[in-house]
Amino acid sequence: MKREKLEAIFFDASGTLFREDSEFGRGVSVFSDAELVLECLRKREFAGRKLRTGLITNWSRRVHHVLESVHMSECFDVVVCVDDVQNGKPNAEPFVLAATSLGVDVSRCVHVGDSLRDDVFGAFDAGLDCLWINRRERHLSMQELRMFQSIGHPHFLDLDEAREYLEQLICQGVR
Repeated sequence: MKREKLEAIFFDASGTLFREDSEFGRGVSVFSDAELVLECLRKREFAGRKLRTGLITNWSRRVHHVLESVHMSECFDVVVCVDDVQNGKPNAEPFVLAATSLGVDVSRCVHVGDSLRDDVFGAFDAGLDCLWINRRERHLSMQELRMFQSIGHPHFLDLDEAREYLEQLICQGVR
């Protein structure tokens, strides 16, 4: 992770904050480990530091309806969906748009997502730090493993681990 001062934190939607779920009739539900993260997002604060927040997703504009249905609209300063850009993730465009919409340099942002290709490599290529949420404990091919190790970003099994890691970095003054 870089040693720039963290000013913004972005999250992916599907697989990171939401899971496909027909049980509640909405098509998605919020992962249970997202509770503390959502509390931080509502306050715009991690480990006592005020941060800007965003959602970067390859979902269409329907994401706004999903956010409303799960009472998360107020959690994000910016929402960038695939309809807002010419090229979705893993292209750098949505990451750069989210950062510039907040007036923040990409080097002062971190993205949290579950897709190695779309989130981790996409954020890295755009100049952001990234935390990979590997919920399914996906095994990597040798090529993916070499690429992931070369960028040096951490991975976690759930959002609780990622939140704790971010808070430790912030408290240590690294970010």
